[in-house]
Amino acid sequence: MYLWVLVLLLAGIAGFCLYYIVPKYREILNDFEVEVPVVTRVVIATADLFVRWSFLAIPVLLAVLVACVAAAVAHRRGWQNFSLSWLTRWWPRLDTPTLLRTLALAVESRTPLPGVLTTLAAHHHRPHIARRLQTAAAAVEGGGDPWEALHDVALLMPAEVHLLHAAGRAGNLAWALGDLADRLERRRAARTLGWYEALRPWPLLLVGGRPPHSHWPCFCRSSPSWSPCYEAVEPFRRRFCQTAAARREPDRTDCRLPAGGNGLRSPRPGAARHPSAA
Repeated sequence: MYLWVLVLLLAGIAGFCLYYIVPKYREILNDFEVEVPVVTRVVIATADLFVRWSFLAIPVLLAVLVACVAAAVAHRRGWQNFSLSWLTRWWPRLDTPTLLRTLALAVESRTPLPGVLTTLAAHHHRPHIARRLQTAAAAVEGGGDPWEALHDVALLMPAEVHLLHAAGRAGNLAWALGDLADRLERRRAARTLGWYEALRPWPLLLVGGRPPHSHWPCFCRSSPSWSPCYEAVEPFRRRFCQTAAARREPDRTDCRLPAGGNGLRSPRPGAARHPSAA
């Protein structure tokens, strides 16, 4: 909580500086007619953009702050104990690993599964999961198969039902329940990491980059408010292009050729030429 209070205070100070202090500095610099560094121009452009779109920027920043605080509280209390029924109701299988481990303990202790499902339904912290477990418990008490009943309430997949049936016939049902829970959590972690790796480059590309095989300028240069951003990035881009050209990596170069160029690269000094080119 101390960290988020500190972040909130820093965000308030930064917002005050962007809204009140930076425009004053801009007026002072304009009065003295001094050349402003690129970094300062970027800060001024950011302040202008923030003030111009404050009716959108402030709600977005508050939403991000609330999301960060909620994530911190959920991580501290445990994601499984964080009840957001309006959100988690769309992914009921989020609770499947915990349910499978509880059922594994019940199988090891030879406790009847209908009673376990009824107890879980009565004390579960998520109402939509409690209703699903109550329906499954009623089906099992009526003589139904427990795994088929959990499949009917969207807590198990058909392949998992077949796996548990086979494990029950082999006599290692408790081990299969625990292993299936671990496998589901590993698959979920791998899927989350994949989405993170797929989405991580896009904020950088949207702010200061450009899609492959497209022409410069990017968003920064096309926006009048963000022209200092282009001026700050352009020297690094040219240096990268020159280095890549020197290393003969055409796939990574995107520099434009001079006017009248034929698109062919001159060979390096001392490079061997093909006999047909003689």
